[in-house]
Amino acid sequence: MRLCLVSAILTFFVSIYVQYEQSWLLALLVLGVIVSSRSSPWQNRVLAVLGVLLSAYYSQFWLSERLDSRLSDDLSGIVVTGYGEVIGCREASSGVEKLMLTIKSLNPTEKTLPPLKRLALNFYRSSKKNNSADRHTILEKIPCGAMVEFTAKLRAPHGFINPFGFDYEAWQLSRGVDASGYLLKHKIVGVAEGWRSQLIVLRENWIERAASLKGAAGQLVPALLFGESGYLPKQQWLDFQLTGTIHLLIVSGLHVGFLVLIVTSVWYVLIRLEVLLFFPKSSLLFKLTPIVLLLACLIYAYMAGMGLAIQRAGLMLGFGVFVVYFRQHWSLFDTWLWVVLLVLLINPLSILFIGFWFSFAAVGALLISYGGQVGERSSLKQSKVLD
Repeated sequence: MRLCLVSAILTFFVSIYVQYEQSWLLALLVLGVIVSSRSSPWQNRVLAVLGVLLSAYYSQFWLSERLDSRLSDDLSGIVVTGYGEVIGCREASSGVEKLMLTIKSLNPTEKTLPPLKRLALNFYRSSKKNNSADRHTILEKIPCGAMVEFTAKLRAPHGFINPFGFDYEAWQLSRGVDASGYLLKHKIVGVAEGWRSQLIVLRENWIERAASLKGAAGQLVPALLFGESGYLPKQQWLDFQLTGTIHLLIVSGLHVGFLVLIVTSVWYVLIRLEVLLFFPKSSLLFKLTPIVLLLACLIYAYMAGMGLAIQRAGLMLGFGVFVVYFRQHWSLFDTWLWVVLLVLLINPLSILFIGFWFSFAAVGALLISYGGQVGERSSLKQSKVLD
């Protein structure tokens, strides 16, 4: 199984970075897997080949589906009208709101448009671009969960001129953003009623409450709890970067660990109360502990934006709960490989960002050091027994 995991991960790497279109590259990769595993049983080699083929097909299918709905360069500057749901709303600066729209329908235009699914739009509430009768009027914010009829000017998501800087185009593609632009007109026609929309509205309300705190708390709390650093002043953000403390503001495995510690402590108190008050033969709350921990982690991961570090920490926690609950022997390295593969299945383009490599490299280094300590302790115990 370990050979299959490694082969699948390497296939994702080759498929995304090289984006091969010729079959000989895939054949070369499969041949390398078979040759490198001559000492393994034939069942493992068959699983490795299947892992390579399935990973190659999945990554290319996922990438082609994203590219097919992306606005092409020759259509940049086009004005479209349509109907959609606001799934993201953030106050970027005074009078400027950043929106994320999921498209429900687009009105036909003279040019053939790709099947756009998601747009990242700026809403200038106090600018000439809002097409209001009074140019000095500040329009009201568009809330999350609103259903809007809109007119927007779109552009293809281009990268920056510096080829060694941040890959903006790949970042937008990984988020599923097909085009960016700004609103020209809009009309709120309703409110979304689905459970996903309700969760989005709940998350945004909590972020707004955190941002409404007085003083520096209104800037730091949204970043600490929800990973929203847009409320920090630019100079303060640079200060955190220079001091090397910026990672404390981005929700990561550290925050998930604190959450699990708090939930575990509260749940432990509830179990003690259940035993003291009802004297059960077996604690029902104790049996529900894995479900409670996983639900708490899942809800917090969603509220924190489901970033890469959150995905890694949540999946590691899920595997840990599975191993403890079912009392299975599971290698830490195998757990690490499974988490890497699952993160790539969620978003294959994660492999393009430096955060992916830093996150998993750091965890891998910790696991290696921990494994060495375990081996050293076991050898010391054996030597004492022999003495």
